[in-house]
Amino acid sequence: MVAERSENEFSYCRSCEMDRPARAHHCRKCKKCVLKMDHHCLWIDNCVGFYTQAHFTRMLFYGFLSLVLTILVMIVRLAAEMEDKIVSTFKMIVCAVNLVFLIPLTLLTSMMLYNQLRLVFLNLTTIEDKEHEDDRFMGVRFVNPYDKGHLANYEQVMGPWYLSWLPLKSQSKLFA
Repeated sequence: MVAERSENEFSYCRSCEMDRPARAHHCRKCKKCVLKMDHHCLWIDNCVGFYTQAHFTRMLFYGFLSLVLTILVMIVRLAAEMEDKIVSTFKMIVCAVNLVFLIPLTLLTSMMLYNQLRLVFLNLTTIEDKEHEDDRFMGVRFVNPYDKGHLANYEQVMGPWYLSWLPLKSQSKLFA
């Protein structure tokens, strides 16, 4: 059994009182319909969708990278001070408290980044992924009409691979 979805589905938004294209959803917090809506993010207080998904993915990547580098710098500095036997109890406590917060935050950010990259490579939104979670569990194969292959999906969201991780200005006139 295969679950299929048409690429050209239009629906009517009762809140906006207008037709909306496929993959658009109404956000109750933003009070508007968002094209290719992924989710409303509390971190950025905006919807992640067609115009903002690449920026959100970059934010997760650079946040993860910053957290990992912070942890590495702390460990290297602490190791150097321990080798010289000049580390104070206060520094040890500060490092321990920092690591207690940094390590879980790094793990959380890495899981969010992994999930967002998985959705980018599959050309799915979080909403679509959750809609078909039961299908996968029941063994029903979902055919995604938007899937153009991993590289094409990636470039559709992030831009050309050689520029995709640079914080470039969005080409869109709207941010939603």
